[in-house]
Amino acid sequence: MKQKNTVAAMYAAEKERLLWDDWNGLYGVHVLHYVNCFTWPSQYHDELEIVSIPPGLSGNLLINGALQPVEKGCFFVIGPGMIHSFNVRFTGRKSFIVMLIKTRKLIAMLGGFPGCSRETVRAALHALPVSLPADAYALHQRLCGLSKVRELEAGHPLNEPPLLHAARDMGILFDVFARLLSSAIKSDHTNPPTAVYKAIDILEKTGMEPIELDAIARECFVSKFHLSKLFKKHTGMTIWGYRAFLRIQKAKQLLWVDGKNVTDACYACGFTDPSYFIKIFRRTTGCTPRQWAKNAAA
Repeated sequence: MKQKNTVAAMYAAEKERLLWDDWNGLYGVHVLHYVNCFTWPSQYHDELEIVSIPPGLSGNLLINGALQPVEKGCFFVIGPGMIHSFNVRFTGRKSFIVMLIKTRKLIAMLGGFPGCSRETVRAALHALPVSLPADAYALHQRLCGLSKVRELEAGHPLNEPPLLHAARDMGILFDVFARLLSSAIKSDHTNPPTAVYKAIDILEKTGMEPIELDAIARECFVSKFHLSKLFKKHTGMTIWGYRAFLRIQKAKQLLWVDGKNVTDACYACGFTDPSYFIKIFRRTTGCTPRQWAKNAAA
């Protein structure tokens, strides 16, 4: 699985419950709870991702440089290899369902049906609609029927045979996928240049360490000016803005999970000035590190 370390760190920092019991199978599902904002840095992975966002929110999702507005409840489909980020604002506490489906297993499964081929299924995945606002509520309700989501809502394991869970979940997944295919319109989305993917990988590996833009550009085989332009276009963030975001996610983990104080978290995340660290933290989260740690512990 090509899941990014920054995402895992963010989940750990915010004590989200991860439901990966089925990840050895076809899919994994998260039910995430956020207060006042739902923000993910730019990332990409090999899985098909489905994100169900409830009504009453505003913001945007950036997919391969194309801005997708979030309004009236949305159901987003993010294809394999697409660079995407979230920035959603709201009032109070909201829950989101995020599902990752193993692309290779899905292709192998559907490609075995009569009249289908792996090439046909692979092409269909890239033709799926990015957003389905009209069907968002119905699709959200279907995902709520998944066994792992129902277990989380119940607060305990379901008193049903696992095979029954698997059969019901498979029916839900095929129903959702059928709805997506029926709405599919050939998309003109193209993947960002390789340099953008490479830059993201470099920043995630060296996010807490000093690094010059010239060094990143050399490893990406482009000029630093061209790299900066490409990165901003396809991620919606500057290179240094993205690095700062990674550092703040790490700071959340240190403050909440590891119990570090503000000064120690500042230096451990690569910042050299606590005042600047607090400024960037406030800009990213809307509160100071001390306030964030207090709210997280409440």
